[in-house]
Amino acid sequence: MTMRIFVTIFIVLAVVSASTVQADLGRVIYLHSDDLAKSSADGALAPHSGRVDLVESNLSSGNQLVLIKGFFNGALGDFRDSSIAISRDGRYIAIGQKPTITVSEGDSPDEPTITMTPNGLRLWDRKTRLVKVIYPGFTHEQLLWSGSGRYLAIIDPYSEGPVRIYDAVTGRTRTHSGYVEFTCAAWSAKRDEIILVVFTKKGSTAYAQPIAGRRKVLFKWHDSIDAIAALGDGSGYVLCDSKGVCIYKLGGRTKRLPIYRSHNDPWGITFQAQPNGLWIAALSSYSYGEPHINDDKALYVFRSDGSGFQRMAKWSTSYLSIQPSGGSIALMELVGWLNNTYRVVLRGQVIWGGEAVVDNRSDRFVFWTFDVPSGRVGKEIFDTGPGCLSAVWWPG
Repeated sequence: MTMRIFVTIFIVLAVVSASTVQADLGRVIYLHSDDLAKSSADGALAPHSGRVDLVESNLSSGNQLVLIKGFFNGALGDFRDSSIAISRDGRYIAIGQKPTITVSEGDSPDEPTITMTPNGLRLWDRKTRLVKVIYPGFTHEQLLWSGSGRYLAIIDPYSEGPVRIYDAVTGRTRTHSGYVEFTCAAWSAKRDEIILVVFTKKGSTAYAQPIAGRRKVLFKWHDSIDAIAALGDGSGYVLCDSKGVCIYKLGGRTKRLPIYRSHNDPWGITFQAQPNGLWIAALSSYSYGEPHINDDKALYVFRSDGSGFQRMAKWSTSYLSIQPSGGSIALMELVGWLNNTYRVVLRGQVIWGGEAVVDNRSDRFVFWTFDVPSGRVGKEIFDTGPGCLSAVWWPG
């Protein structure tokens, strides 16, 4: 089923409202600013700074709780799109604030100096209710929690710096170096070791890096690997190379899936494997136009053996039609699976804008579920409302 989302339309993804309470829908953790939301409601100018609260909404009960009031105070631009990662058991919430960016005149007006000041990575413990900074130098790293919920991997996909693994129990951080030309990472499904993929002259090498100890070669691939996820049953990995998507079983068996990669740099894909289950979801993205003003996305699901393959939905988003009165752009992301169900969860970030200047007062995040195998139309389960700076879903 093809659904088109245009900038002048809010979102035509969900035909079923989430007004009624449903069971087992998980929770959403998000950064919300009343100062920003109120400015949208009363017509005032969007503030440059304000208070940001850490909020949790239980989608099963409908209850909403402010976990930390005044979690941040300062420039709202520094909090927008902050990285949030929740341990699988929900005890720990890691929040990596964006760095503060300042621009000053350099040697000439045509060469300004851009300075990035890190604001740190914080960890909130649900049990102790305490917050502490665990990595002051955080800028834009990827955050990945292990399946046990004890270890947090902090990875910079754009540098050759070390991979940091933080132990939430002891408070210690281990660094692992030597991952030059790093491309992607995923935690093992059955043990606390992270899989790190690096590009080589002959293709790619996937390493298994334990928490302590030396890395070992897990497998080698004849091509570049740009995305990887561990299958929930622990039998292997789903990965994407220059040709497309395939399932690699430990022991060397490989099966190609009918998700083919266009030889175009803006093409990308993300995976979410059902924990301890058999299903995998994949969300592909293909940008085109100059300068990439359209984005086609498709949602696929399949079993860990490659069977049951189907395309669930497809969207096309245009960036051309932003009207002077404002409009919306839905940036879709795959976020996970509902516990013990065959329902996959997607998140959409809605950005409102004017002719040339983005008006962030009405920014919001919306979440939907898709039922496998019958549900090809998304069901909205939560809308953060205006004033939301960043949001993440977890099964609860």
